[in-house]
Amino acid sequence: MCFIDPVRHCKNCAVISQKENEFFDKHLTTLMGGGKFQLQLNGSIDNISNSSDSRACNCALSIDHRYLEFKGDTHGQENVAIEKIVSVENTGTEQDQLNKGIAIQYKNPAGKTTLLEMTVDSRSGHRQQTMSWIFALLKAFKMIRES
Repeated sequence: MCFIDPVRHCKNCAVISQKENEFFDKHLTTLMGGGKFQLQLNGSIDNISNSSDSRACNCALSIDHRYLEFKGDTHGQENVAIEKIVSVENTGTEQDQLNKGIAIQYKNPAGKTTLLEMTVDSRSGHRQQTMSWIFALLKAFKMIRES
């Protein structure tokens, strides 16, 4: 008697399943571990660069994988539901090719589009972990768009 795999995939589905398995094996734990960021929030996407309200915190994926949770000095920044996120983009300068952080555009509970800019907290000594977190988040949203 031999083992028969109950799940069979066509070639296209097998590639997608392989990518999903790689994500769950490598990147999900990174997202749950979180990263250290400086937050800038200014309810309007037009005025984010003028915001002087900057604070340090840890951002991680919730245990149920449905929210980005903010802990630490958040000054009231609420958790962001993954389903409410409209876009995720790298931030940084083109001159030195370094990623400085990530910008997340989402719909707040009032339905207004909000831009949250998360800059890598260089004071914390966790730059590598935070950069890995950003990479994992970008990979997650790329997979969502492709599915």
